Amino acid sequence: MSLVLLLCCLAVTVSCTVKEDRTVCPCIITADLSSLDVQGMRADGCATLRWSLSSGEGLREGTFFLADLPDSFEIPSPRENVRLTLFAGAEEVLTDDGEVLIPEGSESPPIWAYSAVVDAVAAEETLVKVQMHKKFAVLEMRLVGLDDFFSGCSVVVEGRFAGLSDTLTPREGPFRVVSHFSSGGSCSMRLPVQGDSSLRLSLYRDGVLERSFALGEYIGRSGFDWSATDLGDIFLEIELLRSAAKIKINQWEDILFFSIVV
Repeated sequence: MSLVLLLCCLAVTVSCTVKEDRTVCPCIITADLSSLDVQGMRADGCATLRWSLSSGEGLREGTFFLADLPDSFEIPSPRENVRLTLFAGAEEVLTDDGEVLIPEGSESPPIWAYSAVVDAVAAEETLVKVQMHKKFAVLEMRLVGLDDFFSGCSVVVEGRFAGLSDTLTPREGPFRVVSHFSSGGSCSMRLPVQGDSSLRLSLYRDGVLERSFALGEYIGRSGFDWSATDLGDIFLEIELLRSAAKIKINQWEDILFFSIVV
């Protein structure tokens, strides 16, 4: 093959040449995953990492298995400000628009997430260092006092937020999950990020409502921050007395007076 013919072939295969207006060429976004705590996410039960790129051209997305996660990957992007979002552990609850919506009756998956606006306007290449953040809270509950109360006792937690948008803000939707106390009076569940203090906790015994608590208000009064970059966990102890209940959340506690049928 002659040198002239070779140069012509090369010119055809290159998408943007030096003489062309390079502002119409895609920006190559490199997502750096090398600092992610993959083992920690897998220990929480996450199996996949789902990414999406939202732009004026629509939504592009893809999936990696955490067991085979690369140190980085590249995404061609239009030359505009775009949003890059990544979710781990959310494969069963992702919607078609790239957001998280937990079905009513299910606890939150162990969701880790990242979202940022990426400037893909000026440069032909840009690097994004991804840092995943914990977006669920484990609610560990312990019921003490009135030993005969544990038999047939279940707990229902309900709220108004059941997911995350692609910007990682709480997404409205009915959240409701049921759990049962062990013979020792303990149980646990995972809660999604909440946008207000509407969470309620109800105690049932043999299907009959015994007592309902304004859980979201108590969580707020305990100093727990739903807007934190990484959510902590919540340790709740309810001590049932004949005419009162002592509520402890982490280091905070209060006493409620009521009449309870036992």
